[in-house]
Amino acid sequence: MCTQVSAKDFQTVHHEMGHIQYYMQYRHQANLFRSGANAAFQEAIGDTVALSVATMRHLYAVQLSDIDPDTISRGNRLILCPCSSGTSDGTVVGGVA
Repeated sequence: MCTQVSAKDFQTVHHEMGHIQYYMQYRHQANLFRSGANAAFQEAIGDTVALSVATMRHLYAVQLSDIDPDTISRGNRLILCPCSSGTSDGTVVGGVA
């Protein structure tokens, strides 16, 4: 997978890392149980990881944002969130790198 520095690829990489974590947790199981009960559950794990890293609090904690989420109002937080404020080319606006 080729990536660019963008919010979309940031989330995609973490989604894929969610799949890897899923496989690693089941590696000691018998082959019958390694694939999981439902493919949608595995996708949900990937989506959960991807969504959790896109929060303002996490981006601030890993120094990808200079906006402290504790100092802004809820309305502004929704506007500045990279999951809702990316541009059409995938770059992120609102002070988030």
